[in-house]
Amino acid sequence: MKDNGNSTTQPNIVSHSITDEDRGDLTALLTMRFGQVPQKVLAEIRNLGDFSQVDRLIIVAANAATFDDFVRELHRPGFRIVGQDFDPLANVNEILPEESKEK
Repeated sequence: MKDNGNSTTQPNIVSHSITDEDRGDLTALLTMRFGQVPQKVLAEIRNLGDFSQVDRLIIVAANAATFDDFVRELHRPGFRIVGQDFDPLANVNEILPEESKEK
């Protein structure tokens, strides 16, 4: 059917089922950023049933300044990754060697 420009068409949205690989990507990112992930948090990640939740949490994990910021966002529905809690460089002065801070 030819679109004459008068109709409103919906974009083709492809639904993506959540897989263990998706959950594994989130867990791996958390481990790389923050170290060992508590079993309670791993259980919550295993129970996620919506790909959009995992997708959002991957973005949160990549940008959260601390693990506690990630956990707070894990328990909140919505998409609120704004502010100082989501500046991945917020704590950079705490992890840099002293000689790097002086430059």
